[in-house]
Formats: sequence, C-alpha cells, structure tokens
Amino acid sequence: MDIGFNVYLVLDELRKRKKIFRDENDFRQELVDTIQDMYDNVRVKVEYPAPFNTKKGIDIVVVMDNEYYPIELKYKRKSFKGIVDNIEYDLPSDNAQNENCYRAVKDIKRIEDFRDNEPLFKKGYTVFLTNDLSYMNKPREDSQYMEFSVHENSVKTGTLNWKRETPKNGFEEPITLKGTYTMNWKEYSNLNNEKSGTFMYLINEIDK
Repeated sequence: MDIGFNVYLVLDELRKRKKIFRDENDFRQELVDTIQDMYDNVRVKVEYPAPFNTKKGIDIVVVMDNEYYPIELKYKRKSFKGIVDNIEYDLPSDNAQNENCYRAVKDIKRIEDFRDNEPLFKKGYTVFLTNDLSYMNKPREDSQYMEFSVHENSVKTGTLNWKRETPKNGFEEPITLKGTYTMNWKEYSNLNNEKSGTFMYLINEIDK
C-alpha cells in the first residue's frame, strides 16, 4: 500500500461509523468527514472543477503533500425500510440500472481524464455503493448495456458500446477507457437477512 492517501482504509473506517446512508450527498459528506478525521495533513475539496471540464465537478479531491487524489462516487439504492443505529430509514429505489452502470463506467473515464490533464495527479478512485445486489449479476448476453455492466469479475477496457437501441439524453455515446479494470465487489454492511439489507461496494483504482 502507498504511504499516502488510501481510500480502502477510509472505507474500512467508515464501515465502522455508519452502515447506511440516506442518499449520495449523505454518503459523500460522511466520507469527507472520515477522511478529515483520519488524516491531519490533507485538504478535501468537494465538487472540484475538473481540469478537462469545469462545468461538472469531481465529487471529492483529496490534496495531500501537494498531490491530488480524485474520487467519484455512486450510491444506488434498492427500497429499504428499517431502523439502523436508532435512526429510521426509508430508502426509495433507484431505477434505470443500465444507465447507472453507464454512469459508473463513465466515472472511471472521468478520473482517467483528470489524470491526463492534472500534473499533480497521484492516484484516483471510483467508489460504487449499493444495496441492489443485482448489479453483481451478469446480465443476459443480449442486454443492450452488457459492455457497461459492472457485474462481479467483469473487465472494463477499451471502447465500450451499447447493443441495439441506445438510451438518449447523454447516455448514447460509447466510452473508451485507457486502462483495464476488473470489477470486484466487497461487503460494506449487513443490516438484516433481507436482500436489500446488504450493502456492497466496488472500488476501481486509477493509477498515474
């Protein structure tokens, strides 16, 4: 492991502090708080203007020793109701799994673009957290989003395209990745025996 910032260690600590989040903003804020508690010598920037596109910010950029560690987050929910650590949660379901997979792969591309346009880049990460376990399952071979699927052990590299009809509104473009990324999911928390009570996370690391 690097001596510098390490998002794996941060997720391990966050798992001890909070098992579930209301939405992506809640997830991001708790992650930021954990980073700041764990590291004395960091600055954390939220919605940092990307050097390749200042109109859309990077979720989190950690600055340590004048080196940049960008992080893109996804938190996709399946309906869940329950009380966790004395707090009541009523999570709605996020639909459009095909587009959410596309977004997750696009996050990797955005970190690669950050790397290619920021001389101070050290290492980047994408983090996908969900209690929808179907993301881990391989879709049918004829699924239009097959190349963007983030199912367990799938490999994302090169130019990825939709099959047959493509969604509209910014999801139709292919994505080209320079690196090779293998999807390996890990358990984040287990709240109950129901499927929606298990949260899994996926980290992809983008090197310099």
